[in-house]
Parts: sequence; structure tokens; C-alpha cells
Amino acid sequence: MIQMNKLELGIKKARQLFKEYAKDNYLDLVEESKHEDYYENEEYIDYQDMGYLRMFVQDNAELSLDDMLDQLYENYIAYDSDIIGTEYYRESFLDKYDEQLRELFSETEYEDNHESLFLDDYISIRNTVDYASALEDIEVDVLVYLESEDAFDREMSNNDFFNIFYSEDDSDELLEMLSESSLKLLLQSQGYNLKDFVWFYLADQDELNSVSDQEKFSELNDDKVFMSIYSEVFNAQNLQSLVVPTQMTIKEIEHVKNADSYTVDKDSTIGYFGAIDGSGSMIDIELNKDIELSKGEFKVVVDGQYGYSMSDVYGQFMN
Repeated sequence: MIQMNKLELGIKKARQLFKEYAKDNYLDLVEESKHEDYYENEEYIDYQDMGYLRMFVQDNAELSLDDMLDQLYENYIAYDSDIIGTEYYRESFLDKYDEQLRELFSETEYEDNHESLFLDDYISIRNTVDYASALEDIEVDVLVYLESEDAFDREMSNNDFFNIFYSEDDSDELLEMLSESSLKLLLQSQGYNLKDFVWFYLADQDELNSVSDQEKFSELNDDKVFMSIYSEVFNAQNLQSLVVPTQMTIKEIEHVKNADSYTVDKDSTIGYFGAIDGSGSMIDIELNKDIELSKGEFKVVVDGQYGYSMSDVYGQFMN
């Protein structure tokens, strides 16, 4: 049987002392570490940390959650982990057990310098922060664009309502020019169609002779949802996007990006917004039905990552 020398025995007993100390001070063993005495201290995230994390998430929301966590931990290790907390536990332990440690390491190379136990990694402490849990509830401002990839490629020129309506007064031409706009999807989702919309626009400029036309015009004019769409379009200038401003966590953003469908609740805020040039309408469309969208008909973008942010234009995020 091999007998331990005094140094080996001292190290073993020092580790036992630290195990008692760690238990009393809520230090946990690092489970994934092969080191039998590798402890970690979880730092508390206070309101100042949360303020920083909210800004970090908003500024880096194009990253995946995993990449965001990796970046946070890299920053933490580089600037904080060896400075905050760990030194306190080292000094606290050495102060508490100074006399016993001196006795354990008398007549060894550590007799006058038992503090170097930590430097030699006989006992190690690391700090950690549960960023994953902290980020779960942080929401960022996002715009769900009810636009196709083709509309993005064309910089929403298919929604250039000012030029479309005020440069053309032929019904067939207007229908053709609007056939690829998100207005078509919006109207159909609420039980209308482009033909009704174009008819109403042209009728609004002319005197109606037939009773049936007068009744149809009056019916649409009294329709709150139809008129909210009509007013929104004619207050939209330049290159517009049909958007739903909302807030989501990073996990929710990733889920929507990967989803095959998306439902816009009928109570959602929705309207036309010009992120490309900083223009916008009233963002005040009313809905009578949910809007069901398939993949390719919607896109989730963090507010401000595609042109102007909504806060830039309206002074606030219109959720």
C-alpha cells in the first residue's frame, strides 16, 4: 500500500476543508468538469445587468439565441469572470482556515505560501451567470412584414400607392398594378377583393347614377373595417410595407422564422410603414378576422434592422 506523503495528505485535507466551506457559501461543483475540486459561483443579475442585457439583445437580435449566449459568455470571461467574486471566496477561505492550512502544510514546500494552492489549481473557482434564463423573458421590438421576398427585392415598389392611384384612373390598369401588392392579401383576408376597392376609389370621384351603385357605395362607406383599410392606403406615401408591430423574445423570433405559418390576431396593431425612406401611414387598420399566412407570405424583422425603425418615424414603437 502506497502511503501518502505530507504534501499529498495536506492537499487532500485542504480540499475537504474547502468542500465544507463551499457548502456553507453556496458554491456548486462543476458537474461537467473532470476536476474533482472545480467550483462555480453563480452571479446574481441585478437591474443594471438587465438594462445592459436588453440593449445587447436589441442590438444583436439578428443573432441566434445560441450565438447571442456565446457572445455574452465570451464578453463575461474576457472582462469580468476573473475579477468579480472569485477573489472574495479565495481570500475568505484562506482567512477562515489559515491556522489549519499552515499546520497541514508545515514542513512542505507550501509551509510559508499555502495561498499558492489556488494558483496551482488544486482548488479552482469560476464565476458564471445564467444568461440563458435572463434572456428568456427579454422582449425586443419586431415588425412582422406581411410581404413576400419578391416585395423586399423590389423595395416594396408594388405598394407605391401614391404613384399607383394618382397616375392611373383606368380600372383594369389599377387592378393589374395592384395585383402583386400586399393590399390584395389584406383585402382578401377580410372578405373583400381588389375589384371592390378599385371600384370604390373610382366611384368616390364620380357622381353615381344608379341606385344599386349608390347602395353599394354606401354599404362600403359604412363598413368600418373596409374604410380603415381605405384610409390607411391613401395616407401611405412612397414605398410602403404592411406590418404588424409587436414584441417577441429571441426564442419566439426564432420560432416564427422557422414556422410554416403565422396568424395575425384580429386585435393586432397593423398598418403601412415605410422603413425604406422613413415614411408611414396611421398604422390604424381594423380587422374583423384573423389573417392566416403561409411561409413566404411573412417575414420577421427586428425593428430598425431593415431601414428606419418605427421609433425613428413615430417617436415610439406602435405596439
